[in-house]
Amino acid sequence: GVLEIETKERKRLEKRLRLAEDSLKRLDHALKDSGLKVSIEIEADVTTLKSFFEDAVAEAEHQAKKHLLMEDAVRARKDYEKKAYTQKQSADFMNARKSFLEPINGAGAVDSESKSES
Repeated sequence: GVLEIETKERKRLEKRLRLAEDSLKRLDHALKDSGLKVSIEIEADVTTLKSFFEDAVAEAEHQAKKHLLMEDAVRARKDYEKKAYTQKQSADFMNARKSFLEPINGAGAVDSESKSES
């Protein structure tokens, strides 16, 4: 369904971000290893791009996990509601049984007392 499509799209985007980040790392290493005098602005640009891609990858990973967290939360709520309903039904049954048996037990206790008094 929709979640499968979103998951595939996120994975595709994560892959593209990782590839871009790897390219940026290779560029950074190439600039440092080339021995050329790199201007401070270029180094700052590479650092900024690197930071941007790291943030983008982190955000993509968070978004990919977000739907799983939401599914777990929905499942947990349903389980909680089901358990609460079952406990309520059980308590209602026990209360009904108790109230059904009380008049019988109560009447028997009165009858035994009145018989012992006579």
